[in-house]
Order: sequence, then structure tokens, then C-alpha cells
Amino acid sequence: MIMGSNKEIIAYKTLCDKLFNYGVFPVCLIPSINDDLSFDDNDLVRLKQMINFCDGIVLQGGEELNDLDVLIAKYLYEIDIPVLGICLGMQIMGKAFDGVVLNDADHNISKDYVHYVKVDKKSKLFDIIGKEYIYVNSKHHDRVYFTKLDVVGYCGDVIEALEDKNKKFFIGVQWHPEFLDDSNSDRLFNEFILACKNYRNNI
Repeated sequence: MIMGSNKEIIAYKTLCDKLFNYGVFPVCLIPSINDDLSFDDNDLVRLKQMINFCDGIVLQGGEELNDLDVLIAKYLYEIDIPVLGICLGMQIMGKAFDGVVLNDADHNISKDYVHYVKVDKKSKLFDIIGKEYIYVNSKHHDRVYFTKLDVVGYCGDVIEALEDKNKKFFIGVQWHPEFLDDSNSDRLFNEFILACKNYRNNI
């Protein structure tokens, strides 16, 4: 998991507990980064080396998107390691592929289920969840306005899910499945973890 903010590196307990429940041992990857979010080529190389020891990456939620996040998302795509992006993580994935992220969404609501997401029936996400409409939580102010990744989930005009179906697992969702105990979240995490196991075994 990767998460960088001004002076703190945070691994959210709810997400870690969720992964533990699936028998996964999460490790927080801590990049070398300055207080002003600057970094150099050596910092990037070290982080890539840490990623190479992993079976999969969760780009978790957070508050601030930075250039290192974007470069790492491109690297994850390049090596085709399984990636699950959550909230900010999805925004990072979108930004990495010529995306535009805007701060004009008002979807930060403290309820388990807030709105529906319409899932593209031709998407990998639909293959996993098996439903065209699902209800999700919502805790974000920013949103992906444009990206070259496949947009596979909407709520009105807000992009709620992105993917590249040609990758082993490269899916980002705008909601927080780690907070939800339902079959949709269970299927998403199970499929991600299966992809991680297959990646480890070169399948």
C-alpha cells in the first residue's frame, strides 16, 4: 500500500483489518519524500525496488495527490502487478493516464450506502460483481473528470470506477469497499487477492 501526505505516511487500520480478514499480510511501502513532496530519481528507484517484492498493490484513500503517486501508478501498470485503487487511489490511476482531477464533488457523507453506481456490463468490474447497479458509500471531494483508462462506473456525471481489462487486475473505485461488509466488496477483494496469488505464482 502506498500513501503519502505532507509529513505523514498512513496505512488506514480499516483497510489493513479488511486485508487481514482475507488472510493477507499488508505492508506499508514508505517512500523517501521531503516535506514539500519533492523527491529525486534515487527515491523513485528505491520505491520501485520495494514494489518488486510485493504480490499486489492497494492504492488507498487519502487527501493529497502528488507527482510520485502518478509516476508509481504508471510503473505498476507497466509491470502489470495487480492494483486496486480506492478513492484517492482511483484518482491517482486516472491522473496517471492523461487524467484531469477536479475538486468539485460533494460526496463526503458518513453513511454506509449513499448512492448507486452503474457498472458497465462489458467491464471486468461487472464480471467480478455481476450487477449493473450497486449501492456504495461515498467519502470524497475530488473526482476524475477525464482519463484515458476505461471508465466503467458512473453515478450521474461522476466517474466512480476505472479499469484496464487487458491487465491482470487494474481497477480503481471511487468508493470505500473496505468499510462495507457486503457481497460486492467481498467479490472485489477476493478477485484482487486471487490476482495477487496468480502474480506471485507467475500464472
